[in-house]
Amino acid sequence: MKKVLVFIFILLSLGIFGQRAVEISEQTPIVIFPVQSVVRWRDDIAYSLINQLEYQALEAKRFNVITRSSLEQILEERKLGMVGITQSDAFNTGRLAGARYALLLELTRFSTSYDNSSKKYVTTGELFIKLFDLYDGTLINSSPVSFKGSHERFNDSEFDAVKAINENILRVLREFFPQIAEVAQVQGNYVMITGIESKIVSKGYLFEVLDPFKEGYVYIDNITPNYVIGKIRYGNVSEGDILREYPVSDFWTGVGITTGFADKLVLGVNLTGMTSFYTSKIQAILDIDVVLGSPIVTKASVGGAYNILMNRISLYPYAGLNIIYLGDEDDYIEDFSLDFGLVAGLKTFFELNPKFAVGGGVSYNINFGDILPSGLIINLNGFFRF
Repeated sequence: MKKVLVFIFILLSLGIFGQRAVEISEQTPIVIFPVQSVVRWRDDIAYSLINQLEYQALEAKRFNVITRSSLEQILEERKLGMVGITQSDAFNTGRLAGARYALLLELTRFSTSYDNSSKKYVTTGELFIKLFDLYDGTLINSSPVSFKGSHERFNDSEFDAVKAINENILRVLREFFPQIAEVAQVQGNYVMITGIESKIVSKGYLFEVLDPFKEGYVYIDNITPNYVIGKIRYGNVSEGDILREYPVSDFWTGVGITTGFADKLVLGVNLTGMTSFYTSKIQAILDIDVVLGSPIVTKASVGGAYNILMNRISLYPYAGLNIIYLGDEDDYIEDFSLDFGLVAGLKTFFELNPKFAVGGGVSYNINFGDILPSGLIINLNGFFRF
């Protein structure tokens, strides 16, 4: 009965009434087709996008990517060309090449304009990554990806924008093709994972327990040719549990309020960014406090942190350098003063789930100039990651 309910839960989680993911446990053959576009753009940009998609597909390790040379050979044998072929011909070619699924990029928006304030060309755009089943030609999944880039030169602005989509492409591929496995054995906080090829798994990837009656998360801790070892992040994980990949970013973003105690009480806004690599204790942190008042003072702290994971609680003792910015009220950007300082503190948060958390931090700041006095600063934040 439990396995039936888990199966129903899996179907619902995949979205059986709409877009769905393709669960995999071994390398899957795919083919990547040329870019389709409803707007004008240069061919070299299109080739750059295809190359990035191929690169990220290989980086994901879960695909056997059919090369363009293989496709071109089949098309040549069938007296066809890569340019101008119909979707039906393209799908037939992909099947003949041995692929089960096809990825297609469709560009829907792409424009470049000059920004007078930054004195740079700014390129923005949006494309859709579409996943097709080559056996029946159906569209399985589709995801939009927005991108933006800027540069002093027009052409370089467009290439910078295209390069910016790398991480988003990898995220989409992981969402389209989540890995699935099974817990074979549990020993303390560690689990032995079976039912998945070790060569397609990456250290640090997070998996969730597919069970509607409990919550559990495991990240990949060690990989050998013969077995995969995971470590329980938190929750209830048991032998026989089905695990499904849960793609998350390696970067937490926090937004909240800040208050400080120096020669007077100050209030402001806090922005925090922290890396969160499961496979490393050493992390990077960027902490920005905007102290409200007249004039507005901005303090940015850049440093290193040591990540301590305790069930749902994460502790980040950190230390670093302060950069304190004071802009003129009439010309905040062009007329400003800088001071420097040192900071040591602690960030902590409680994970509601792997993508959302609440917490805060406390730090002591030793500032060398007169812009912002030395003293204690306290933050309260909400954290999120994608």
